[in-house]
Amino acid sequence: RLKHPSLYVETTSPYLCLDTKSDIGPYGKMLPPIREPESRKALWDGIRSGIIDTIGTDNTVMTAEEKKVAEGMRGAGPGYPTLGTHLPSVLNEGYFPPGAAYRKAGPADDHESSQDLRRLPPQGHHHARQ
Repeated sequence: RLKHPSLYVETTSPYLCLDTKSDIGPYGKMLPPIREPESRKALWDGIRSGIIDTIGTDNTVMTAEEKKVAEGMRGAGPGYPTLGTHLPSVLNEGYFPPGAAYRKAGPADDHESSQDLRRLPPQGHHHARQ
């Protein structure tokens, strides 16, 4: 960050809430793929330490038929629908994980981060920020 102050880091809720031990089968096929539990923990650590700025959705809307779930992991298309589960899953995993007292997840949910997002160009716009 010292060398690149305009660099922002984002993750998405599936990577924060799912890992290779999650029992979701072909529904969980994503690119990049969902990683091991240690990686999921490292992402939460990144949020709490301020390395990760935002939690996005990258929502993909498709039916089980469109995703080709019946074809198994090899045949299924990538993508994970998150619109209906984004906030509850982040709250469940980040704010209220089983056995933990309430705590703030980190800078990714604060007012300053939301102000930064308003200054970003629209998604798909690839010009460098000034």
